[in-house]
Amino acid sequence: MMTRQYRLSSPAEQDIAAILEYIAKRNLDAALELVDQFTELFELIAAQPELGERYGDPGGQMRRTSLGNYVIIYQLLPEEMVILRVLHGAQDWQSLLRSVDPDLD
Repeated sequence: MMTRQYRLSSPAEQDIAAILEYIAKRNLDAALELVDQFTELFELIAAQPELGERYGDPGGQMRRTSLGNYVIIYQLLPEEMVILRVLHGAQDWQSLLRSVDPDLD
């Protein structure tokens, strides 16, 4: 089994930065721990991408998984895995994704 590399899309980088900024204002240690948890999860799903639930596209290249309260949407490409968004589950993340790609549901 090939382990894909992963990369963050620009929106995912912005999502994570906003999440960490919000948490760090209240608890820096918790924010640093969350960075480690996100990194571990991204490495895990890069190695085992089918762990996530199929989402949106019928070909199964788009998947979602979660880490605590956060929903991670990623796409499997032949050579890499792209983290598309990292959103809090309390957000209307399905609408946020549809605004980018109306075919997602």
